[in-house]
Amino acid sequence: MTKLHDGVAELVALLLALAVGVAAALDGAVLDDALLDELAVVELTTGALLDAHSAPLEDTGAAGEPGPVPQAVNTSVRAQSPTTRGVGDAVMDKTLATRLGRPRPDVRGSPGPVVVARIRGPQLSKNGLMSVVVFDMDGTLTDTEALWDTVRREIAAAEGVPWPESATPAMMGMSTQQWATYLVDVVGLPGTAEQLADRVIDTMAHHYREDGIKTLPGAVESVRRIGDQWRLGVASSSPRVLIDIAIEQLGIGDLIEQRLSTAEIGGVGKPAPDVYLEICRRLGADPRRSVAVEDAPAGIRSAHAAGMAVIAVPPHFHPPTADVLALATVVIDSLEQLDVALVESVMEA
Repeated sequence: MTKLHDGVAELVALLLALAVGVAAALDGAVLDDALLDELAVVELTTGALLDAHSAPLEDTGAAGEPGPVPQAVNTSVRAQSPTTRGVGDAVMDKTLATRLGRPRPDVRGSPGPVVVARIRGPQLSKNGLMSVVVFDMDGTLTDTEALWDTVRREIAAAEGVPWPESATPAMMGMSTQQWATYLVDVVGLPGTAEQLADRVIDTMAHHYREDGIKTLPGAVESVRRIGDQWRLGVASSSPRVLIDIAIEQLGIGDLIEQRLSTAEIGGVGKPAPDVYLEICRRLGADPRRSVAVEDAPAGIRSAHAAGMAVIAVPPHFHPPTADVLALATVVIDSLEQLDVALVESVMEA
């Protein structure tokens, strides 16, 4: 066991020596992205090894058989006391200050932990998986729920089929396969589910491209605020083609790391938790330590069933009832109220 610890210590010393050399060579220089990434690897690897080196080894109880080595988490957010901060941390401080364009405060001798983090660094839960924030699309970021209803009603009117009022709330949150089948089986529209899906989606895409997409107040700004701190995803019942158009028009494609339609996972729509569980899996995130931003009843139920904290933003179009809103961790009036402090408080709740 002593040899194992000595070996780790030697490797840490080598990494720190490398960091010292790089820091000396770069004194006063402007750092580019490739070099920043290399420095990040040095700092993160050093931190992970230090964490693993300091963690106790588990005794298996069998003579001559060492316990398993604790798994080192490659984390971008690491809290340390000033006394445990090393050269690697100083290099990362310099790196971050250069990228941010402002000097970091001198933390030497300051009380309490010092957080070293990359911009938009992953936030880790206790099991080593990340915490992320996932947005719904229609009714949350884009004011498009009413447009969906209008397009479907117009198709029914063109076919001479009366529109049942119960159909509108019933289809909110359904996947493409589900609502297209509903239009045939319940509303009574002629044609196959595939034909009706194409007809509705093509009409929606035409409106998006020709008329533009109306966004809800604070939508783009809130995504950018939250995207500065957490990795982001979009989980929607819209077909993928419409999700892509919307993200492009909103100009948030650089922040949305994963986008997922319920149509892409076998057509299981909200309120089933599948779409949220899958996007968290793709992001390497723990849904129990992640947040969903939702508006509609089906979406709130879906995220809640996935074990996520839910920030509900009730829409003006068919808002959720009080019993559904009770499933949310917090309810806000507008995305203009969605900020980093709120998300942090929800994750800790």
